[in-house]
Amino acid sequence: MARSLGMSLREFDRLPDLERSLWIAEYEREQATCGECGRPIAECSDPEREWYPFRTVCFATQAQAAHQARYERLHEKAQWHNGIFTSWSERQTDEHPFHRDAGVRIGVAERDLHPWDDFTREPDASPIPPDPDEED
Repeated sequence: MARSLGMSLREFDRLPDLERSLWIAEYEREQATCGECGRPIAECSDPEREWYPFRTVCFATQAQAAHQARYERLHEKAQWHNGIFTSWSERQTDEHPFHRDAGVRIGVAERDLHPWDDFTREPDASPIPPDPDEED
């Protein structure tokens, strides 16, 4: 154990009793814990014990995945854009050098952070906010 802490046995033995006891307790806890599931080895290695599946659901991640898929479907054919997402092409060209996913990370929030950017429904939606001076 001393070696795993980067010290000699003599250095480890010179540690204050409480510190040495804490290191030993942590080592024993690690040795009794399964590296796969994190449960006590005595429990997870018992072949008589039954284990039941469960799932957890992150609805934010679920929503993010749905929006990502909608965005990909929207740009299935024309996947290359002009850099401001207002013009799309089926092929990469000098005018359309950016792939639909280049620099794009789709996330979700509890409120609409960019109400002008309906990018999962409108193919030419731009992430650039409208200029308030140009509005009607």
